[in-house]
Amino acid sequence: MAVTMKEAYSTILNEKISAQEIDKPVNKHLKQGLECVDCRIPIAHRTRHMRNETEIPSLFYRKGSINHEEFCSYNTLGQIKVIARDSDDDILKSVEGKTFSFRLTMIHEPLETLKNQERKQENNQKKELNKKNRTYHSNGNLNSYLSTMKKVIELRNVLENRNELHSIIEIEMHGKKMNWSDFYYEPDRYIQSCNYVKQLKWENRHPICIEGIVDSVRYIEMSGKYAINLRWGKKGISSNGIEQIPSPSIYFDSETLSPEDIKPGQHIAVCAVCTYRISGGKIRQFMNTIAHLYHKNQLVILSDQ
Repeated sequence: MAVTMKEAYSTILNEKISAQEIDKPVNKHLKQGLECVDCRIPIAHRTRHMRNETEIPSLFYRKGSINHEEFCSYNTLGQIKVIARDSDDDILKSVEGKTFSFRLTMIHEPLETLKNQERKQENNQKKELNKKNRTYHSNGNLNSYLSTMKKVIELRNVLENRNELHSIIEIEMHGKKMNWSDFYYEPDRYIQSCNYVKQLKWENRHPICIEGIVDSVRYIEMSGKYAINLRWGKKGISSNGIEQIPSPSIYFDSETLSPEDIKPGQHIAVCAVCTYRISGGKIRQFMNTIAHLYHKNQLVILSDQ
C-alpha cells in the first residue's frame, strides 16, 4: 500500500525534516539521504506542483519496491496484520494474507440480556460471599465484547483517513459478510448510517459503530434515560429536494454510564445495535440514528476537546 509521508529523517542533518522545508531552494541538497522516520527505509521527496489546475502538496514516498517494516506506522497493511496476529480470540483473522475477516458474532449477543445476567450473578456472588467468604469471577461474555471493541478501535486508528484500505476488511456475522463501510460511520456518513439501519431486516440487525463529537447530554423525564446528542454530520439533499440533517443520539441509563462522565466537545465512538427515526416536513428532514447502551464499555472516549 502506497502511503505518503509529511516528515522524513535526514541522514545529513541527523534529525527530522518536513517536506515543505526541502521545497525551499536553499535546501535542495537535502533531497539526498532521506529515510522513513519509523523504520529507516530509504524514501524520496516530491516537490509541490500543479496537476490539472490543482496544487499537489510536497511529500515523501517510499522508493521502488522497498516496503516499510511491518511495525512501521506507515505500513498500514502491516499494522492490520499485527492486529490480526495478536487476536488470540480469533476476532480478526487474515484471509490468504490479502484480506481480513472481522468476526462480529461476539458482539451480536443481546447486551441487555448479558447485562441482566451480570447483575444477577453479582447479586448471587454477594450472597455467597457473605455466607462463605468466597471469590467469584464473571462468565466472560462481556469481556469478549470488550475485547472486540478494543480491536474495533485499533482498526479505526489504522484505517483513519486511508479509504483505500477499507476494502480489505470484511465484517463477518453468522456466515454473512459486509464491508467495513457498512459497519463504521463517521460524521460525513451519518446519513448513510440511518439509511443502512433503515433497510436492515429485523432478523439481520447487527451492531454498527458511530463516531462523533458530543453536542449535549440531556435527561429524558418520560423514559428516565439520558441521551447523548452528537453534533450534526454532513447534510444532504433527498431525491425530492428535501434537506437532510443527520443527528445521531445515544440512549443510556445512569446505572450503565454516569452522565457526568460525558461532556460536550468529547470525541467518542459507540458500538451498538441501532434503530432509526426520521422526522421533519417538506423542507427539512432530521435523520436520527439511535444507539442503545447496555454496558459502559460500548462507548469509547477517543479524546477530550
